Amino acid sequence: MKKFLLTILSLSLLNTENLYQYMNSQMKNNKEFKTNLLDNRNADWVPKIEKAINEKSSFIAVGGGHLGGKKGLIKSLRSKGYKVEAVKL
Repeated sequence: MKKFLLTILSLSLLNTENLYQYMNSQMKNNKEFKTNLLDNRNADWVPKIEKAINEKSSFIAVGGGHLGGKKGLIKSLRSKGYKVEAVKL
């Protein structure tokens, strides 16, 4: 129950780093899976996101685990000069 609660709290508080760390801990025994599921997908998505937002107004939705971490979408887009902010609902 604690692990599920942590995930819900991380999402509700927009704490992407805690969510990323939780996902990492769940995949610690399979680094190749983590690399393919998160890091490689994030790297593939950045140019697609850039193309979409440069062509027209866009809403981009991804799973929360893709946002945090050194190779997460937030840091990747910010490193390219984009302003990335959470939208509170």
